[in-house]
Amino acid sequence: MSLVWAAPAFFFAAIYVSAAYAQVQALAGSDLRATAAAVYITVVNLLGLGLGPTLTGFISDRIDDGSGHSLSDALAILLTISFPLGAILLVLGARTIVSDLATAGHD
Repeated sequence: MSLVWAAPAFFFAAIYVSAAYAQVQALAGSDLRATAAAVYITVVNLLGLGLGPTLTGFISDRIDDGSGHSLSDALAILLTISFPLGAILLVLGARTIVSDLATAGHD
């Protein structure tokens, strides 16, 4: 049953990836595209691979009551917070994308 609920959530959580890479390329000038892509990938990986597991372990340790469910509870807490937060941030960023593309230096 968890797969039935998790599959759509992870599908929609990953659907932004191609659009985000395309926007990084569109907003950067032709002389900065490689640098912009490298910075974007670095930041995404530092947050996702650096902060994600660390925060999961921290929360798991703090809520451990000896039942053996603290890791799954910590993951549930983080997914419940991070998915809506990510959606909100993407919507906020999308509000200015048209003007950002218009003012981006295109060659």
